[in-house]
Amino acid sequence: MVNKKRKINVAFCLRDMKVGGVESVLVRTLDKLSSFSDLNIIVITYTPIRDRWRRWFDVHKNISVRTLYPCKYLGTDLPHFFVWRVSKHIVRDSYRWMWRLLFNKRMFRDIDVVVDYYDFDCVREIAKLNIPKIAWWHSSTAKFHHGGYVRYLSEYDRFVVLTDAFADELRHEYPQYVDKIIRIYNPLDLIEIRNIAANETGYDGDYFVCVSRLVNGKDIETVIRAFDAFWQKNNKPDINLVIVGDGYSRPQLESFARGVSAKEHIIFMGTVENPFGFMRGARANILSSVGEGFAIVLIESMAVGTLNIASDCAFGPREVLMDGRAGLLFNVGDAGRLAQHMDAVYNNTVDVKKMINVATKNLKRFDANEIATQIKSEIINRKS
Repeated sequence: MVNKKRKINVAFCLRDMKVGGVESVLVRTLDKLSSFSDLNIIVITYTPIRDRWRRWFDVHKNISVRTLYPCKYLGTDLPHFFVWRVSKHIVRDSYRWMWRLLFNKRMFRDIDVVVDYYDFDCVREIAKLNIPKIAWWHSSTAKFHHGGYVRYLSEYDRFVVLTDAFADELRHEYPQYVDKIIRIYNPLDLIEIRNIAANETGYDGDYFVCVSRLVNGKDIETVIRAFDAFWQKNNKPDINLVIVGDGYSRPQLESFARGVSAKEHIIFMGTVENPFGFMRGARANILSSVGEGFAIVLIESMAVGTLNIASDCAFGPREVLMDGRAGLLFNVGDAGRLAQHMDAVYNNTVDVKKMINVATKNLKRFDANEIATQIKSEIINRKS
């Protein structure tokens, strides 16, 4: 039984806290979990937390922070120059091995349950710990399979994935782990999102929006090609495609956009502090990913009452959009079908209000309070 006289010390581990979706989900989760009086939350990262998230933890002083590898010069970022990159990699790995040997047990000595929060980031650090372990998978199924991560499942008591479809696939392929695999949705504070969106301005005029990291796996080129086809078919209307986000593919995407007919109507906004105003003011939010772990941007768009048009990639969009009843789906890379969906939304030949209504009525399954209760239950069950 759980010792009710002492809080359960639960550690959430990940390599670093950069500006990204996983980090945002984590702090949202931590904020809710820290309100439970029987849990004591510790965050353990490879390197010191800086900038935006450092300020967040400074405000949330009830959440402790620990650093596994304090040498900032041997952090998670590596230089691009090949020779220096390889050399630093060797030095860094040697340093981490020695640090684990000397200090690993001390870092985890008072932890009751450990959560490896992002794709087995900390498997080396926690593998030999004799305490309950929970792993979370946030990335695509392709990464899981192609990276051979199944070899780590035996190290954990629970393996959390973000969709029912992925959980079912894993249970079928790895029946020896069927009792370990569970689904817990990423949490969202729906009220907070709506309040922020109400106080944020979007883009002036009529537009579709695409909120995404600009990397290859998001397939933004398909969105640009689809918008250009839609724009030409509708006699070049006064409507824009607003792309919110940044990433290594931005220069190539901007170059590609300059080569299409609708180039003057494709706007790259870069990273914005808060994208919810852009979502709220759009005709539809578009997601074109080749693969997703969860597609949380779809739920954020649903929360502000905006229709989603999403690629039917594995996994996430179909489950979030309820097989097409709460949004429109198209095959991965199918710019023609995406253009047809944009045309249908623009010309009101699809019942947008009905789909938004279905989406809104089914948002509670992603509510942060509901999800926090599920996570707490798993933590307590592991400790019992």
